[in-house]
Amino acid sequence: MPKRFLLLSFILIPLSLLPQAWSSVGGGLNGGVGVTTLFVDTATGELYAGGDFLLAGGNPANCIAKWNGSSWSAMGSGLNGFVMAITRFQGDIYAGGLFSASGATQVNQIARWNGSQWVSLGQGTNGFVYSLAEYNNELYVGGGFTIAGGLPSPFLARWDGNSWLPAPIEPDSTVLTMLPWNNNLYLGGDFNFLDSIPCSKVGFYNGIIPDSLGPGFDTVVYHLNVFNNQLIAGGDFGNSGNQSLPYIAAWNGSQWSALGNGLSGFVGGMNVFNGELWVTGGCQTGGTGTLNYVARLDGNGQWQQIDGGFNSLGWSLKEFQNSLYAGGFFATAGSSASKFVTRLNTSSGTNEFSSGVPTVYPNPCFGKLIIGNAGNAPENWKFLAPDMRLLLEGQSRDVNLESYPPGIYFLHFPGKNILQKVVLINGQ
Repeated sequence: MPKRFLLLSFILIPLSLLPQAWSSVGGGLNGGVGVTTLFVDTATGELYAGGDFLLAGGNPANCIAKWNGSSWSAMGSGLNGFVMAITRFQGDIYAGGLFSASGATQVNQIARWNGSQWVSLGQGTNGFVYSLAEYNNELYVGGGFTIAGGLPSPFLARWDGNSWLPAPIEPDSTVLTMLPWNNNLYLGGDFNFLDSIPCSKVGFYNGIIPDSLGPGFDTVVYHLNVFNNQLIAGGDFGNSGNQSLPYIAAWNGSQWSALGNGLSGFVGGMNVFNGELWVTGGCQTGGTGTLNYVARLDGNGQWQQIDGGFNSLGWSLKEFQNSLYAGGFFATAGSSASKFVTRLNTSSGTNEFSSGVPTVYPNPCFGKLIIGNAGNAPENWKFLAPDMRLLLEGQSRDVNLESYPPGIYFLHFPGKNILQKVVLINGQ
């Protein structure tokens, strides 16, 4: 097909049919307070949302629901209070939180989905469950409880699939996040000791003994993740020892260091998407700009706003079906009404010219364009006008197009002989 005809085909595509930035997810979730956790089940290809809500896609769904990419589904009678953690263990979905029942079934803060209904794990726990993680073929359960299955289990316990076991280590206060990584189990929360080892808000267990991660932090850690082969801690802290590290920090194996150019509020959730670190929480500003509760760390170490952000707190970020999903207490995301859950579409749509197109997002673009993945070699690109005049060229990943008027443009990648459309919504 002649290239001229292809270009006309691009120009005739209505803007309303092109991918947007933040968008609603199946009518969203309604009732209650919001979403506190998202979980991607790779076994079934479904996204689970947990929190405090009554409806999913307009249908009854008490505090937990699943999304298959096109519609929401309830899970039996749901649960009667906040769901704070969801995971898969030994083939079943488990949920933990601050609830006591599913319909007429008593479940006490933790429950297993057997495919048709929620069932209890023995006596459950006597306080809220905030984190679930599989480690050494057992389900580790962390939270604000002191008894699990009738056994003394302060803040951490194990479930082997049939019965409760005390944890091999004992925190002195609440466990809020756990991350299995490099054969260790990393823990964060509001504790100061693991057994008798000083571990201020963060530490790890190697399967034999616990240990600290430097001086830890002065206040609570909400979330742990891995980025660029470093452990990342996010929370409501301000310092690590005598070092100022507000809300987020990276551990390189020997010390904590700053990440990015500063955030103004707590980090409740993180995810690595398109090779970059994304965060959400109470961060309204970062560096010198407004973030509105969600941000991306660019290749220059700067926190960047994403499509206007949210109108209230975010708590969880997960990649699902090539899009970034966020859950929180918000009602709008960008210009979209997205109650409690939203999706960032970063696909540039079908490429009529060739396969193997470098990632270009967001597209449509709102003045700032990102080209390629952070872990890949930079691409040579040329930014072209609709009549194929050269406007800009370079290799940088973050491209500022704010000086150009709205319209349809093209990116040419000479090394791959690929031409890709770019829709600019609000330039100059």
